[in-house]
Amino acid sequence: MRIIGIDPGSTLIGYGLVEYSGSKFSCLDYGTIVNTGKDKSQDYQATEKRLAQIIKKYHPDVAAIERLFFFSNQKTALAVSDPDYKKVSSRCGGY
Repeated sequence: MRIIGIDPGSTLIGYGLVEYSGSKFSCLDYGTIVNTGKDKSQDYQATEKRLAQIIKKYHPDVAAIERLFFFSNQKTALAVSDPDYKKVSSRCGGY
């Protein structure tokens, strides 16, 4: 089973892919998608494009997306939990 994990952020989106086989995990890929933070629409498109490339390459069976549990800066918490961001990750499931 292949699993992709996504750590959403306003300008930095972390991702990691692991494969679980025979009671062992192995790392397939990991990295960061870097956006400018200047144009939300462009950032969403760039994130969707990069995630789609990763999904097409590795064909994960399961996705896990980190939720925001706490914050020290209310402005940042609102930007990261923006409902529009969730649309990007859900649309990638169709690739």
